[in-house]
Amino acid sequence: MAVREKYRGIARLPADWRERLTELPSVCAEHGVDLLYLFGSAARMLEGEGIPEDLDLAYVAAPRSDFFGFAQALSRVLRSDRVDLVDLDAASPVFAFEVVRTGRLLYRRSVERENAFELALTGRYRDEVVRLRRWAGWRTGGERCGPA
Repeated sequence: MAVREKYRGIARLPADWRERLTELPSVCAEHGVDLLYLFGSAARMLEGEGIPEDLDLAYVAAPRSDFFGFAQALSRVLRSDRVDLVDLDAASPVFAFEVVRTGRLLYRRSVERENAFELALTGRYRDEVVRLRRWAGWRTGGERCGPA
């Protein structure tokens, strides 16, 4: 489903969406979120001009955090329901690694928590890449598949 179809009938992001991002650290602290990343087209547009179709946000939080309360607070502060929210602890290691690698960190509870998460994620990512390469080799009869 394309972004435009997904959000048909839902108001666009406000013109001051960049300024509203500065309010997110207090929302994160209030809802027990440890890390918050902006990724996708909005992260690429952050320094430029224009209004993205939606905001892609990824978070790391304590296991018993109130996801729905956090999502509602984000929508209220951003004045938009055009927010896609991803739990990085539940996401695939490859996806989560790309979010961290290409996204913009908007909030961190502490440098120690950020480092611990990213170190653990790097290990999970490497394990997954090894597994995927083995699977690709099995599927191709041992032929090389992509860069070594």
